[in-house]
Amino acid sequence: MPGSTIRHLGGLLVALSGIVDQTQQVAVVEGPVTEPGAAVIAAEICFDRAGWRPAFDLVVGAHPDIEAVLDRRGFEVVVSRPGMVRPLAARDWERIEPGVVLELGTSVERDQIVEVQRVSFDLTPATASGLVGDAMFADPDVAVIVARTEIGGPVVGSITVHLDPAAAAIVGTAVDPRHRERGIGTALTAAALDLAAAHRIPHAWLQATPAGEGIYDRLGFARVARCDVWLR
Repeated sequence: MPGSTIRHLGGLLVALSGIVDQTQQVAVVEGPVTEPGAAVIAAEICFDRAGWRPAFDLVVGAHPDIEAVLDRRGFEVVVSRPGMVRPLAARDWERIEPGVVLELGTSVERDQIVEVQRVSFDLTPATASGLVGDAMFADPDVAVIVARTEIGGPVVGSITVHLDPAAAAIVGTAVDPRHRERGIGTALTAAALDLAAAHRIPHAWLQATPAGEGIYDRLGFARVARCDVWLR
């Protein structure tokens, strides 16, 4: 999104997105880190200069050297989520349930989408607004799908799909709490899989929340790793 910066520090990918929620300012290991201590400290400096606390998103057990450094420097795991993957060739996932209207969202509906994100995840207005940038709606490789309970009705759910040729990333699955238990989360996720399959993308992946794990199980996702977010 506009205002974001990405830096590479010895195998760490550091993303400063400008979102108010500090756990969204994430450093991710993307390659072997020859000097983990120096890389972590360099990442902390980047975050500090931007006015953020750093958060590190790590696959559990994949980077024990980084975990050891973070532990020594006072970081703790604040969120732990399963990483889940689903092949898309078969298109055998659960179908959309009747009564749910799904369509691509536009910038005109941004405020409604932001509000759904806010109430779904109990975010501050500023954090929710930061998660739904205007640039998302103009990017051909990003699709925001919205759900309504009737044609022309208000947005009650949303999901974002990043259409990378190697694997579609599904993020921000949100349903207004007043409309849960109606299959809307399942319908949104199935629509995201349909869209990715239509682009001939071979796999979809996501990091599941506890509330979403059952949905993803029913849709054929498999757990391939667990991802921890470390924050000090």
